[in-house]
Amino acid sequence: MTPLSHSRLMMAAVLLASRLAAAGDAEDVAAAARALSDPDAKVRQEAASALWKKEKAAAPAKAALAKALDDPSPAVAIRAAGALSYLGMSDAELAPARERVLESPDARSEDRFMAARGLVGLRPAAELATPVLAYLEEYPTGNNAASSRRTLERLAKTGDRGLIAPLVDALRRSTKPGAKSIIIATLRYFEPKAEDVAVWGPAVAAMTRDPDASVRNDAVYTLGMAGSLASAYADAVKAVLDDPDESVRGHAAEALAAMQPKTVKASVDSGSAFQALMMLDLPAVRGLLDAGLSPNENLGGNGSPLYVALQWSPLSCSPAVRPTKPETQAIVKMLLERGADANVGDAGGNTPLMAAASHGCDRGVMRALIAAGARVDAVGKTGLTAFEQGLASGHDGLEEIIAAGYRLAPERAKALEQAYAGKPASLALVKKAARK
Repeated sequence: MTPLSHSRLMMAAVLLASRLAAAGDAEDVAAAARALSDPDAKVRQEAASALWKKEKAAAPAKAALAKALDDPSPAVAIRAAGALSYLGMSDAELAPARERVLESPDARSEDRFMAARGLVGLRPAAELATPVLAYLEEYPTGNNAASSRRTLERLAKTGDRGLIAPLVDALRRSTKPGAKSIIIATLRYFEPKAEDVAVWGPAVAAMTRDPDASVRNDAVYTLGMAGSLASAYADAVKAVLDDPDESVRGHAAEALAAMQPKTVKASVDSGSAFQALMMLDLPAVRGLLDAGLSPNENLGGNGSPLYVALQWSPLSCSPAVRPTKPETQAIVKMLLERGADANVGDAGGNTPLMAAASHGCDRGVMRALIAAGARVDAVGKTGLTAFEQGLASGHDGLEEIIAAGYRLAPERAKALEQAYAGKPASLALVKKAARK
């Protein structure tokens, strides 16, 4: 191809992209759909990208986009997948195309990153970490870095600890402060375990000597979050007690205090525990558990720690907040990992699942409780099940209770249908739970 013809094709692609980004009528969507068959890959890429930006308005081009999933250009295929994600195709349906892009030797780093991002939860975290971390190293600041951070966060939240090793390898190789800070922060999504700290501890401790203050700060803070499990790296933390950055110095002092071996007490002040749980103060709750708080203790008659966090915290859950805030998710996860019984609530028989349902926790929190053994058919002090207690707001978290096998007796279902006749979301849930 001559330089002139190449320039013309590039100009055509740019004009196509700008025109479609500015317009919204069916004629322009149709033009983009036709452009998906253009001989030049750059034009096809811009067409797929423009349709992706139109989200649901690109529906008339769905057939052309589906065909483009098999485009020989990875850049076209991955953008077609992005557009189709707004048009009703699930991640599972788009997985084959994304996997082809991920494995393609011709795919650029941004294409492989987008493919990995769409495969979270469908492939092992360690496999997806490589393209995500490569993209982060290439773009360690700005919106691209923020996208990488969110993807790494999603990978960590799958609970796949196979992610830790590639994170550590990337941290050791990275030369970009922004990338280092994001990697270190990602490690904090895993509840510290001795075997994990042994893997990431040396690399994170080495970052306390990094020239960049933000990296040193993240490193010290992360070591402190591991508490006594990171005591082997206390010398690295002591070395920055006189750091020129005030924040680093402060976190170093806090980290050293956290690293001190905890003396298990016969009892822990229930008032302090109740307050920490109400405020969803993860470090404080972790410290109380380390100091001897039982994860199933009845705190001053208010219920177990898990119940208190979900029932009494005014900030824990809301049907209007999706996903449920990270602090709540982290508290629930930590308490369950520390041995909290998912069926132990208060003296009246109210359970953590009932608290989660009545306050509007999302499907993730509900799923975690049910997976830990929470009984979906338990009845509380009011005579209502968790499902019934959550019907007032008719939130999506109740879907997990139904998915776990909960069903309403015919007479009860009829009564609830009458009670919630004016609330479509609640009524739909009642009807679903009434099916055999």
